[in-house]
Amino acid sequence: MRRFLWIRLLIFLRQSRWGFVLITLWFALGTIAFHFWEHLPFGESFLDAIYFRSRPDSFWVLYSFWGQCVLFGIVISIFLLQALQRYNPQEGCRMLAKEMQNHVIIVGYTHLGVRVVEHLRLSKQPYVLIDKDAAAVDDLIRDGEPIIVDDAKQESSLTDAGIERAKLVIITSNNIETALLVTKRARDRNKKNAHHRPLLSRRVHRNPREPRRQRSHLQLKKRLQRYLSTSRFPRRGPLSNGSVTESLLIITGTMGAGKTTVLGEASDILALRQIPHAAIDLDALGLVHLPSAATNDSLMYRNLQSVCKNYTSFGVRRFLLARAMEDRAELELCRAIVSTTSTVICRLTASLETMQLRIQKRESGVSRQEYVTRVAALNAVLDRACLEDFTITNENRSVTEVAYEMLFKAKWISS
Repeated sequence: MRRFLWIRLLIFLRQSRWGFVLITLWFALGTIAFHFWEHLPFGESFLDAIYFRSRPDSFWVLYSFWGQCVLFGIVISIFLLQALQRYNPQEGCRMLAKEMQNHVIIVGYTHLGVRVVEHLRLSKQPYVLIDKDAAAVDDLIRDGEPIIVDDAKQESSLTDAGIERAKLVIITSNNIETALLVTKRARDRNKKNAHHRPLLSRRVHRNPREPRRQRSHLQLKKRLQRYLSTSRFPRRGPLSNGSVTESLLIITGTMGAGKTTVLGEASDILALRQIPHAAIDLDALGLVHLPSAATNDSLMYRNLQSVCKNYTSFGVRRFLLARAMEDRAELELCRAIVSTTSTVICRLTASLETMQLRIQKRESGVSRQEYVTRVAALNAVLDRACLEDFTITNENRSVTEVAYEMLFKAKWISS
């Protein structure tokens, strides 16, 4: 609790400022009253008002009685405020985190996150930890450390952590969605260093002469010391090879809109024109039933990151992506993974009857009726999201015509 003493004092003064204002106002009014009522000089009036002197008259007795009531009430309210804060230690730790300056933000109290926090505490470096598992960080909360118990994907969590004032953000979370969204929002809040790459990976180089745990700790300590001693981050893109793609064209639409078919046709058109690109059906990367509590989407985007890395290593700078984008957070996640300078979203549409008929013809398994019902529901979700840059009708026309129109409107081809 002795750490961050000045910050805790600042929080206390800020919370109690109105109490101190009332005390000051009471003393000021007492000084004026003694001066005009008792006809005393201002110096003596002030000493009487702050109870450094007493007078054997009725006015002093009245002032003393009401003064004790006012001051006692203010002091009690301040103590109650502190007691309530101690009763809710999470809120107190969050308030402490809001005051941090030039600090390190750690996202995720994983095994690596534990070692990072341990190093920062031992080296007395200011930090803020964000983790939504209150049980995992209970010991730190009891110690009064600057902890934010919340989801790092929430905008308010990064704001309270002081993302604009932080000198380093270390993401140790195992969730790829959290890592990418936090990275993007950190860049958005720090436009001067918009191309920062993560400064700490989960890979630790091994030295066979040292015990594994010891060498891991030494590697971590060396890397943190190096990063904390620098004032600027290296300017690199988020992909490990530093590549930034030129364009991302996302084909969205509900089930039965023809996303996969148009994706394949557009890829053929680009190939005939010798335009390097990659075509990815994103849903195919998440076709899995996981044994753990992890979500399919989280693994799907982890796969997308690996696929994009492989394509960019061979010089691919244009990406076609088929996926029903249901909200802006998912769109931002795709942009962060592909790291593109230009994103265009095309939505394919058709009548509900046509799209449902397509699903009935395409699907013949146990989930057929579920998919047919999903057509209208997903279409309504996309209507509310309204993420598309333009819309193309994919009905009563050839798929080649639809693909040509999409590529032309996206400015991938000129004619």
